[in-house]
Amino acid sequence: MGYVARSDDRGEAWTQIPVHPDPMELMGRGNSRRIIELTDGTILMPGGNAWLGEVETSYSGDVIMRSTDDGRTWGDATVLPPGCCESNLIELTDGTLVCAIRL
Repeated sequence: MGYVARSDDRGEAWTQIPVHPDPMELMGRGNSRRIIELTDGTILMPGGNAWLGEVETSYSGDVIMRSTDDGRTWGDATVLPPGCCESNLIELTDGTLVCAIRL
């Protein structure tokens, strides 16, 4: 489980929002990741984690979480290939997503 800090009053007060990167177990490591907002308002957040599955219990890598309600809730995880870390995203002008990763 990870957390996102969110403020509705320009940083006067903060709320910690739990983020469970299902199907991953853990989320964290603030190693140069960036949260981005897409032109449609969706917010994407990459995070490091560990796999919960029965077969691949040693998997570790990154997951991309989505929020469609201005960061109040998070879900709809996309699991990146094994070994991915320090993932960063950008949306191109045509709507294409590019993800830079370190293996």
